[in-house]
Formats: sequence, C-alpha cells, structure tokens
Amino acid sequence: MNFLFVLAVGLVAGTISGIVGTGSSIMLMPVLVYQYGPKQAVPIMAIAAVMANLSRILAWWREVDWRACAAYSATGIPAAALGASATAAAVRATPTAPVFGVFTGSSVPRCPGACAELYGSDVAQWVGISPSASKQSAVS
Repeated sequence: MNFLFVLAVGLVAGTISGIVGTGSSIMLMPVLVYQYGPKQAVPIMAIAAVMANLSRILAWWREVDWRACAAYSATGIPAAALGASATAAAVRATPTAPVFGVFTGSSVPRCPGACAELYGSDVAQWVGISPSASKQSAVS
C-alpha cells in the first residue's frame, strides 16, 4: 500500500512537473521522507532527478547547444562538488547545524527526529527533539 501511495504521488508530481517544468521534488520529497525516512529519501530523489533530466535531454536532443553545455559543465561540475563538500564541512563545524536541524525537524511532520538522524543527537537535543521520543512516536 505504501508503494502505491508513493507511485500515485509520483505520477501526479511528474505530470505537474511536465506541465509547469519544475516542482516535482517539492511534492515528492515530503512523501518519500514520510514513507522511507530522510536517509533513504535523498538518494531516491537524486535518482528520480537524474532520470527526469535524462528524459528531458532525450526529448530535446536536437535543441541542445552542446558547446555551451560543455563549457558550462567544465566549470560547473567541479564547482558544485567543491561547494557541496565545503558546505557540508562548514555545517558540521559551525553553529548553523541547529538551524538546519530545526528546519529539517519542522519540515517533516511524521518524523520529528529527522534532525537527529541527519545532524546527530546533540543537535536534536539542542532543538528540543529527543531521538528516543521520535522512536516512540514512530512505533505508535
């Protein structure tokens, strides 16, 4: 039953994203986190994003300016990797982790302990979310 729910939301999100051009991740990510938890939702969403972008490339293959794509990718890919690793290191090393923990915890209605999973139990305790309480709420 859970799979059918995710499938239905994915179909709706994909249809709306196909019409509007964006927005499927905003609709699908909360459902994936609700069903599978944040650690599984992120890679699932990454695979879905890659598949969606590949379908757009296949649909618009003849319209793509490949020289511009190569020029953008030559600098964009290394810069994205560097920025992601620098951001991850900065979040772990600074007091901004509680802000991300609060945001994550408040964004996931069923999983109040999501910030405990993502950012550690110290951050979860700092923002007032007990990892043991989230396990109890998941059981009930």
